[in-house]
Amino acid sequence: MYRLALLTLTYFATGWLGLRIPYVGSHITLVWLPTGIAVAALLRWGKAVLPGVYLGAFLVNLSIGSPVTLAAAIAIGNTLGPALTAGWLRRLGFLPGFERQRDVGYFVLAAGGGMAISALCGVASLVLADLMPAPSAGFALLAWWMGDTVGVLLAAPLVLNLTRANARMLGRTPGELLLWLAAASVVAWLAFIHDYAHLGHTLPLAFTTLPLLAWAAVRFGIVGAALAGLGFSVLAAWGTATGHGTFFVPDAQVSLVLLWSYMAITVLTGLLVTALQAERLRMEATLRASEQKLRGLYELSPLGIALTDMNGHFIDFNEAFRAISGYPEDELKAIDYWTLTPKQYEADEAQQLESLQRRGHYGPYRKEYRRKDGTLVPINLNGVLLHGADGQGYIWSIVEDVTEKRRAEAALQQTTKDLNNLISRMPAGVYKFRMRQDDGIQFDFVSARFCELLEVEADVVYRDPYAAFAAIHPAELDGFIRLNGQVRETLETFRWEGRLCEDARAHWVHIESSPTVMDNGDILWDGIVYDISSAKQLEARLQKMAHYDELTGIPNRGLLTDRMHQAIALSQRTGSKIAVCYLDLDGFKPINDTHGHAAGDKLLIEIARRLRTSLRASDTVARIGGDEFVLLMPGIEHLDEIEESLHRILERVRQPIDIGGKQVTVSCSVGVTHYPHDNGEPDSLLRHADQAMFQAKQMGKNKFRFYAAD
Repeated sequence: MYRLALLTLTYFATGWLGLRIPYVGSHITLVWLPTGIAVAALLRWGKAVLPGVYLGAFLVNLSIGSPVTLAAAIAIGNTLGPALTAGWLRRLGFLPGFERQRDVGYFVLAAGGGMAISALCGVASLVLADLMPAPSAGFALLAWWMGDTVGVLLAAPLVLNLTRANARMLGRTPGELLLWLAAASVVAWLAFIHDYAHLGHTLPLAFTTLPLLAWAAVRFGIVGAALAGLGFSVLAAWGTATGHGTFFVPDAQVSLVLLWSYMAITVLTGLLVTALQAERLRMEATLRASEQKLRGLYELSPLGIALTDMNGHFIDFNEAFRAISGYPEDELKAIDYWTLTPKQYEADEAQQLESLQRRGHYGPYRKEYRRKDGTLVPINLNGVLLHGADGQGYIWSIVEDVTEKRRAEAALQQTTKDLNNLISRMPAGVYKFRMRQDDGIQFDFVSARFCELLEVEADVVYRDPYAAFAAIHPAELDGFIRLNGQVRETLETFRWEGRLCEDARAHWVHIESSPTVMDNGDILWDGIVYDISSAKQLEARLQKMAHYDELTGIPNRGLLTDRMHQAIALSQRTGSKIAVCYLDLDGFKPINDTHGHAAGDKLLIEIARRLRTSLRASDTVARIGGDEFVLLMPGIEHLDEIEESLHRILERVRQPIDIGGKQVTVSCSVGVTHYPHDNGEPDSLLRHADQAMFQAKQMGKNKFRFYAAD
């Protein structure tokens, strides 16, 4: 509320003073300062103070005897003009400190535009109220517009910048301020107040105020410039209104135009000088900051930086360059570029100098410096040609000590070489496989062993990554592709074992890789491929050894027991019978002892063959040790089927066998039991069949006997 009251009071007071020196009737003044105060208040405090502007304008117009309706109408224009001006300035990004030249332009344009609305409303109100004849409206409109515009130019900058900081700037050099006031008082009195009637004409001394205005703007800032412009303008207006000064001429309209022109030029000069001063100070501060940054970079740079003349003499350099050269500062400035350069680089230096003169820069190139202690230091150089204010050429060089870089490069090369040697000697293949964000794939690296295992050339894989998958067995390919899709989503370690095509060098491979998500979203898989063909062969062999007799290739006791369990389960479901026959060869030991173990092995192999071919495909022949075999015949419906099979087996077994060109003969004794008559587990069935076989041997061999419980 206090802002509204303060604005209303200030508007009324300055308006009342302005109307004391009217120039076109009682409603139009030379300078209408309240508009400038209103614009400043709206910019600083916002639209909330608009009622204060309207109330102040309304009261001012009432104070000079205007009817209420006329005062209200004129107040509308006086409020609308400043509101539009402030609104336009906000939209243009206007800064009230006038620190940029464009702010001065924005301010002048917005003031002129807004005050045109105010003048139009005011003059229209006077014409409609019959207080002004229509023929006089044109000049009245110009006078109102100029008075309001100049009022904005004079008052708004001062009110906008009335701050403690600006007040301190105004009073920081009180002696200079007093001197300026004294000089300004003399000049203003001579230019605007002194009566030159005795001369018969006025003297054009208004221009003498411009140096004082520039002085105030440069030394006292925006407040000083605004006060100086306001002071000179008010004195010029007062002198002109009272018939004195440079701008008082017989033609009132000419006098008015001259006065307004002076006021506008005065204000604009002060504001522009202030803006230029602010921009210069800001540029200087920016340059100082940049210089400090560059100086810091120059001094603290790990790169050597040196300035030489065209003859190679060192003019300036940083600490890094001095350390590279190994010379103290005073000695380095006493030598030239060639002192540091070994003779073998003379041809290279000539080429770089020619490049510098032709293109304005040289390098980058590598060479060596000879330090003060005689040691050589490897460096990289770049440089540009500069032209000084004296017109002479200079060389600005950047020098990098690459001793550590070369050492690191050598170490990296050796590490890479060792790694490549290690990879080349590994029995496994190594690869880097990239799944790109665009759903494409590529191999970034494949080792020679990788290509060897998958039988593909490296350049083919790099060109067509799908070529690496061509070696995968068709039956395994779908599972391989599904697993790839799964791990792409889960980012789990990829592990796959599978077969390759039949004609591939490796029949089985194990692939394992782990993912890394790159910054660009790609997924990089570091993988390894093992040939596990031998392991798979060994696994198959062990599997066979676990279930089959190694000599004869027929099932062993373990597999026989498993099949007996299956046969018993089948019998329980179907009600069929199972025959378990325990067979022992008669006369095998003498042949084995006489002809040797190799002959015995051949005999056992032949007997196993004869037994297999004498039974059904669903039957099992197993060797459970030495010359002992077991026949398992499931799905028996009648006992006659057992006897028929056993007669056939006895006949086949006792047929002569050729062993090393000699005919040998063996027979067999067989014990038989059958399930479910003999309702037992596999072990008890085998035991009962064994007992029956022993009884068959006692009966004279080459016979079979069924188990009978005692």
